[in-house]
Amino acid sequence: MPGPWTEQAAPRFLADILRDYCTISLILEEQFSRFERAGHLSFPVLRDLVGNSFSKGPLWRLKDLAHHLLRDAPGSGSAARFLDWGIGYIFHETHKLVEATHQHRHYAPRLNALLEAHAKEEGEEMILKSLSQVVAECGEDMARGVRRTRRLLENARGFFIRAYAGQDANRQLARFLYHREDLVRAVFREEHGPLIAAIYQGRPERMALEAAFAFLEGGYGEAALEAAEKGAALAPECKFTRDALDTIRHGVAELHAR
Repeated sequence: MPGPWTEQAAPRFLADILRDYCTISLILEEQFSRFERAGHLSFPVLRDLVGNSFSKGPLWRLKDLAHHLLRDAPGSGSAARFLDWGIGYIFHETHKLVEATHQHRHYAPRLNALLEAHAKEEGEEMILKSLSQVVAECGEDMARGVRRTRRLLENARGFFIRAYAGQDANRQLARFLYHREDLVRAVFREEHGPLIAAIYQGRPERMALEAAFAFLEGGYGEAALEAAEKGAALAPECKFTRDALDTIRHGVAELHAR
């Protein structure tokens, strides 16, 4: 069960979950596009994504972290639990795709070679036809798995929007969203706006300002000042924004004076 250390690290873990989901989503979408073009997936890519019990891959670690933080943590809301469920299901569907890809890569070509070599043998027509159907069904299983996993990835984006709503004070999350906006946009696409609106409750300048504080805490003065100025430009009349910019400027000046 999660303890005090887990609760203290929760803001960073939430940022890690979103970061890893985005990275994994792009890898999976690239594989699914490959499947549509060429009819096959990369076994090494999927295998490394999942890993095994002795050497867990990034998707396995994401699933475990989601269980600890979103499912098992005290006070987890329904949206967080749905998000955990979605991530877990993505893991298991991808695990099945690894096995299906292995079969398609190794067993299907061997079977096709056997069928071709023994196609003219008398009395074997029925069993050869049955084996051919097995190969076809393997491809159909992969196609169904790709479609299911794509739907799960789409559903997970909606769960993120709900589960992360109101996380506007999470500076580690803000730093990731600001620094890797390109990655988040590439994954969430038209849902990027709703994600930011849900987290920052209609005040998108908060993302840049909280990111600026995170940069400052990490000793990155120039990055902090740049982020603070971008945030201030979005709401120049807001007193909170002006005060935050002044605080960042003062903090950066102190960094330079050390």
